[in-house]
Amino acid sequence: MTEPNQDKQAVKQTRDILNARLGEMITGLLGDDSLEKKYAAGPVDGAAGAAAEKSGIVSADTKTALLIAQAAERTLRAAEKTAFFHAHRDEISADIKQQVADQQAAHAEKFKTAAADTTENKQTFMQRIFGLHAAKTGLSQEERYALEREQRQIEHKAYEQRETELGYVSPNDNTFRYVGAAGDAPALQSAQATALAAQMYLNNEIESRLYKSAFPLDMGVSAVGESYIDGLKQKAAADLSAAGALLEQEGHGAAASRLKAVVSSIGAPSHNTAGPDELVRKLYKQEESNVGYSNQQMSMWTMATFAHRAGFEQENCDKLMKLINPQSNGLAEPPPQTVRAASAAPSTSKPA
Repeated sequence: MTEPNQDKQAVKQTRDILNARLGEMITGLLGDDSLEKKYAAGPVDGAAGAAAEKSGIVSADTKTALLIAQAAERTLRAAEKTAFFHAHRDEISADIKQQVADQQAAHAEKFKTAAADTTENKQTFMQRIFGLHAAKTGLSQEERYALEREQRQIEHKAYEQRETELGYVSPNDNTFRYVGAAGDAPALQSAQATALAAQMYLNNEIESRLYKSAFPLDMGVSAVGESYIDGLKQKAAADLSAAGALLEQEGHGAAASRLKAVVSSIGAPSHNTAGPDELVRKLYKQEESNVGYSNQQMSMWTMATFAHRAGFEQENCDKLMKLINPQSNGLAEPPPQTVRAASAAPSTSKPA
């Protein structure tokens, strides 16, 4: 019988492998470093999974299982980061505001020292009569504009860096370029779409506190709260279970056992949780409301309009809902059945 700490360490090691690139996953889980060597030898055309399958390193089903497990790990990590942010959001918000204030104060002092703010104006007639010096000028209008611009850049850079540290990744990142790829098994499409939804959720919660708009009429971003975290964890557990079953079927029993240990570490939900497809619906509806309100306010002053953030567009959210839950009708109406941990996992077979 293993000690609890040993079990936790083993789960951590497995999760670190699942969070790596496919070649490293194949090495870590299956003990075959052929794909890593292939990449080390030079550029490889196409996706890593396709290259591994084409080279005979893994079977099609093994590749699918590994990619499902990889997506599930990304979902799980995004859910955990969202939970961390909610637990510390007030502290994080106060800390970044203080950081920006300190950096801007130091920059302003340095800017003013370097600027030509000691030049004297020409003496007036009365100043010449009484032998008085002209008052020192402050910053010129051009210098003030430059200072304000650089101060905004300091704020933007600080907030952007903090968002990255908290786990923000754009939905347009290459990480998600294969989401919904034609020919992928429904289970893989569902797992990867869920990972993207989890990332959008994390991004949204971070931006609800750290989003900075250049337009005062921009309503900004509203948090959707913590109620969707458990649902993501349970969907990740279901995806890991499906991946483990497929690995077992392909003769990789040891790898399957490692995934089972990760599933066991996730635990049961504390209550009946909303599925990730419901999360996407909530994110879209909230984004639509915020953008609509902001544009209504803007219409009183200008023709300019706000658009949905990347990933939160109607077409993308509708697609994600249908990929996550094949029974869903997308944004058209509430799905008849959401994907939960107890639900049967989508088929791991490729479509005919």
